Amino acid sequence: MRPVIGIPSRLLTVDGLVRSTMATTYTRALDRVGGAPILIPLQLGEDSLRAILARLDGILLAGGVDV
Repeated sequence: MRPVIGIPSRLLTVDGLVRSTMATTYTRALDRVGGAPILIPLQLGEDSLRAILARLDGILLAGGVDV
């Protein structure tokens, strides 16, 4: 069974709609090495985030100026 790896997404506004996004580079890389990537939308409430985190085998922090 593949380990489920969460990737915190970033928020992007396009045409007035706020979207959770992440570069496909990260999801493809995890898939190639045997992981099952899942995006984590950070605007969720604490209970929802805890429920997601409880089901993950790991987290990939993609980096950037805010990490």
